[in-house]
Amino acid sequence: METESEIAATAAAHAADTEYLVRKNMTSGYQLFSLLTPPVYLAFSLSRYGRSSFSVNRLLRATWIGGAAGIAAGGAFGYVRYGFSSPEHVQKQRSRVTYDVRGSENIICIVRDYPIHTL
Repeated sequence: METESEIAATAAAHAADTEYLVRKNMTSGYQLFSLLTPPVYLAFSLSRYGRSSFSVNRLLRATWIGGAAGIAAGGAFGYVRYGFSSPEHVQKQRSRVTYDVRGSENIICIVRDYPIHTL
């Protein structure tokens, strides 16, 4: 059975891992929405209002608004995904993201033939 200090340490580590992963999702959301917004806005504005009402200023404003929406969407998605997951799953995902490891569960990262970390 875990003591109170172990439970508190696990909860603190889970909160820190969740915060890190939510920030990563916010960045990914910003990048994705900033890339998708200009062509979507361009198609929408040209089909709805025609070529005469198109301006670069509006396109750039739409890009910023899309980026802000991406931050909010990415953060919400990350919080829902990782905030309610088990601490073990969140820690494993943070290790994958931090070390950019993909693939097998038993990968040993080796630098100069010394194992650094086993995931």
